[in-house]
Amino acid sequence: MNLRSFFAALLFAVALPQSSHAVGPDPVPTLQRELQALVNGAGSGRYGMLVVSLDRGDTLFALGADRPLAPASNMKLFTTAAALLLLGPEFRYSTYLLADGEVRDGVLEGDLILYGTGDPTLSGRLLPSANSAFEALADSLRAAGIREVRGSLVGDGSFFDAEWTGPEWTASHRAAAYGAPVGALAYAENLAGGRPVSDPLRYTVAAFRETLARRGIRVVGGTRTVTQPSVSRVGFAGAQRNAPPRPLAVHLSPPLRDIIRVTNQVSHNGFAEALLKTVGRVASGTGSFAEGCRATRVVLAQTLGLDTARLGVTDGSGLSRSNRVTAGTTVQLLTAMARSNLAPVWEESLPVASGGAGSLRNRMGGTSAAGNLRAKTGTIRSVSSLSGYVRTADGERLAFSIVANDLPDEARAKRLEDQIGARLARFRR
Repeated sequence: MNLRSFFAALLFAVALPQSSHAVGPDPVPTLQRELQALVNGAGSGRYGMLVVSLDRGDTLFALGADRPLAPASNMKLFTTAAALLLLGPEFRYSTYLLADGEVRDGVLEGDLILYGTGDPTLSGRLLPSANSAFEALADSLRAAGIREVRGSLVGDGSFFDAEWTGPEWTASHRAAAYGAPVGALAYAENLAGGRPVSDPLRYTVAAFRETLARRGIRVVGGTRTVTQPSVSRVGFAGAQRNAPPRPLAVHLSPPLRDIIRVTNQVSHNGFAEALLKTVGRVASGTGSFAEGCRATRVVLAQTLGLDTARLGVTDGSGLSRSNRVTAGTTVQLLTAMARSNLAPVWEESLPVASGGAGSLRNRMGGTSAAGNLRAKTGTIRSVSSLSGYVRTADGERLAFSIVANDLPDEARAKRLEDQIGARLARFRR
């Protein structure tokens, strides 16, 4: 073989593997056409959608991504993110027993104060029972030798304001379990027989008085509640900041990582609103809906650089119809949280398609999204939403948001969300 023939053969041999890996057609336009066809077949409604690659940084699909829409429970994504960023995953609420008087020979010569800081977990959802925390507090009194309270039993709910239900919540909302009042003291999620109580402070302190009696501690005086501080120098108790002077006993909640998991996985409105008011109280000293909404926007803008121009926050749960988000802002939040050091805690709080006990447990079964897609659901009348993360068939990580308003049928929108989630999980390039 002469030199010219050798190089010709070598060139041919090198060219063969290159040709076998020739780049095929871009699959993104095909995906976009298929997703648009799914939307077109879903019926009437106003849609906002965005799908981006967390690995490559490009946009795979966009439809009305800058359109402000009511998010329903997708608002909980913003609330839980702000709480995590401000408080940290190991934050714990504190519930205090305080003495307004001296203790002599096993008798408190004054009032016994139950001081709450907004703990939403004083129930059997994360604790062994609704009475577990109260029994532990009462046992601490007995261990200290206290058997009698000569004064009153006082429920102090001043850590939050006295606006117990969200702005624009309707009468039907307030009558339903998902619209239970939100107070600094919250026994059994402020539900009695599955229905919201009218006064969460009175309900909580009455339950605690019953626990004291069962534990052999007598309260001579009456029972009362206050919404203005009853003890001087009582500051923010959670995370052991500015704890009140010389508490008789303290109950600590489960960590925030567990609280946000309940908030997002079962879409718990009461937990979300407690977090919202806590964010307001920690950020500004005022535990109100209004201050919580303002502080949520500030925290997300300052810590994540989130563009909040199109973010309208009216409550923490998404129950109010005047909340506004865009798919673009939601994906910006998802992207920033996925790249933060809080990503594992944050993502584990989201429901999993066809798995676990969350709100997606019965959806997308038998598809590539099952056990893969993690996302927050949302539903109120004429509104449906789904926003979160999914891995494609070749392992590419995507963040997506689907928000639909003015729907004649929310069930049809859920089917669309499932179809899109399954299609994204099958995508490869």
